[in-house]
Amino acid sequence: MNIRALVFQFVRSGCTMSSREVSSFCSQLRALLSSGLPIVESITIIKDLPLSKKNRTQWQLVVDNINEGNSLSGSAGGILPPLVISSLRSAEQAGNLEAALDQLAKFYQSRAEVEERIKSALVYPCFVLGLAIFILVIMFVFILPGFNDLFTDLGTELPVATVIVLNIGQYWYLPVLGLLLAGFMMRNKVDRLPVISSFCRQAIVIQWLASMGALLKGGTPILAALDTLAGSIKDIEFHKVVGEVRGKIENGEKLSRAVEESGYFPAEVVQMLKVGESSGQLSDMLLSVADFKTREREENLKKLTSLIEPAMTLSVGLIVGFIVIAMFLPMVNMISNIN
Repeated sequence: MNIRALVFQFVRSGCTMSSREVSSFCSQLRALLSSGLPIVESITIIKDLPLSKKNRTQWQLVVDNINEGNSLSGSAGGILPPLVISSLRSAEQAGNLEAALDQLAKFYQSRAEVEERIKSALVYPCFVLGLAIFILVIMFVFILPGFNDLFTDLGTELPVATVIVLNIGQYWYLPVLGLLLAGFMMRNKVDRLPVISSFCRQAIVIQWLASMGALLKGGTPILAALDTLAGSIKDIEFHKVVGEVRGKIENGEKLSRAVEESGYFPAEVVQMLKVGESSGQLSDMLLSVADFKTREREENLKKLTSLIEPAMTLSVGLIVGFIVIAMFLPMVNMISNIN
């Protein structure tokens, strides 16, 4: 292998593109190919566009590899996601590259919109949490030490609540370190919580349905599609499920039957797959079910965030209120004693 090929392998191993960037690339490449331009000239044009500037070096290596006789799917691995590579490989063999690119552009455009809506739904809870942490740190670091000096000068007996708050204020970094340590220890177990586990499984099912539908729509054989998704979805349990489903399909079972026996997928998904197989529209049915489950997940996320927001606001209010009351209790007691 020559030096340029080694550089190509190194660069492409760590390169990633967002869903919107992948959608834009597929859409632009389809439009250029439809106009009659060769694939090398098309990618040369795309790599100089503003959206592709950060990957210009990688795309130039892809162009060089295609000029040497390699295919697009064989040259763009690591730059484009495995799902796209698998679809392109099947499309190149079937001779329907433009149709596959159009399907991929729509798929990743929809995926990008879903990702952006989910991020938007989580912005406010994250903002409230960050603001709460900031306020508490300011109080413990800058405000409470002044009260501590004041109470020491007064020499009055302090209520239990005040003593607790002042002690926390002196060693505020210990609870913070404890929370960070707990978060570090729980990072691999958080997805086992019932609510989080449900959302994680729902997200995996949606990704599988949409990706499987896109691959089959692009002409990828079902076993090859399962192999691609087994490598692209990084979940140990689901990886095992896909392996079992693949083995049953190799033994002659239908996809819907193999999926049903896995016990991983919801009953309505299995039923819709059966309808898709009986009507000969499996890929379209997979995409339709993925779209439906995506909307369902968004609604569930909105309900969850609508509960989290007031809960976080109430929690912050209670904590701040407790601190304020604890700081003023000694003054109230002192005034009462004077009277």
